[in-house]
Amino acid sequence: MIETFLIFLIVAPIAYAMVSGGPFVATKKKVVKVMILESALKPGEIAYDIGAGNGRFIVLAKKLIGRNIYGIELAWPIWFSGVINLIIHGISPKYMRLGSFFRLNFGNIDVFFCYLLPRTMEKLRNKFETEANSGARIISYNFRIEGWEPKRIVRPEGSGTIYIYEVPKRK
Repeated sequence: MIETFLIFLIVAPIAYAMVSGGPFVATKKKVVKVMILESALKPGEIAYDIGAGNGRFIVLAKKLIGRNIYGIELAWPIWFSGVINLIIHGISPKYMRLGSFFRLNFGNIDVFFCYLLPRTMEKLRNKFETEANSGARIISYNFRIEGWEPKRIVRPEGSGTIYIYEVPKRK
């Protein structure tokens, strides 16, 4: 009985995160590097990995450019593995948040990294348009933001497609 409860305690949040945003699928290391470099993240800017999974994106970004890159993950077991991953790599766990990116205030974020399903990107488009500052950059792996034209498209050799967007000016 206790085993069933423990399994439910671990599996339920992961299943909920999959349904509400996307399944946990690690992005290839070489793709992460290209996404980070394409973001052109400047000193003082803040970036978020939306659906941060196990935090490896944050670890690679900190090693590559050492900037303010945070992650947010909904499923607590995956978030916890991300916190452990950050600690192992000497990075403060403050860079890994537990929670829904739909509840995150987008107003102070300059760059968003996304590897989320099309239906989730559609929901986020509205949030980007209403909360994010004009000119904020969105770096999306494999999935477009319907209705937006990317500023650039990058296709790393042997991998998927990276779409680079800027939040348009509000009307």
